[in-house]
Amino acid sequence: MKDDVNNSESAHEIVGPVVDVHTPGRLAAQRLRNTLRLNAAFSLFGGTLAAVGPSRLDSWLDIGHAGWVRVFGVGLAAFVVGVVAIAGARMSRLLGWAPVVIAGDAAWVLASLITIFAGWYGTAGDLIVAAVAVMVGGFAIGQYVTWHGTRSVIDDSVAVDEAPPVEVVHFAPSTRPTTPTRST
Repeated sequence: MKDDVNNSESAHEIVGPVVDVHTPGRLAAQRLRNTLRLNAAFSLFGGTLAAVGPSRLDSWLDIGHAGWVRVFGVGLAAFVVGVVAIAGARMSRLLGWAPVVIAGDAAWVLASLITIFAGWYGTAGDLIVAAVAVMVGGFAIGQYVTWHGTRSVIDDSVAVDEAPPVEVVHFAPSTRPTTPTRST
């Protein structure tokens, strides 16, 4: 029995203090992180489609500029990198930078509507761009709601500038890796 106590004490020394990862602030922040990651996944799909198959996408949109479609796809890849970085950032950066993503999504929706009404696309292109604008608008609304919810739950008197929670794997005593010892 004493060995079990020593094992748990040594594990505590290795892992550090136990932190409750299910606080309202962390749960709210996790919803925001997940919404941002979903946005990044959708953008990665669209960016890859535009970068890898610009001619096909250009024919669907009927704009006649496959090269610009490819440039647009590469730009979306840069957006994805930024959104993923924000989603995995410490709380202060997450809350500070999420509004930039929200504003970018809102600008995307506005630009989509302007280009549709300006007649940049064929009929199929109008439908595709409108569908994407609806999705991006949904992301903007979801991100705003979760961002606002996270800010309302966070107590300014509490230190919240911490990294996202990381799962810690606990090994059973019989399966815990051992450190090699030198024989002298």
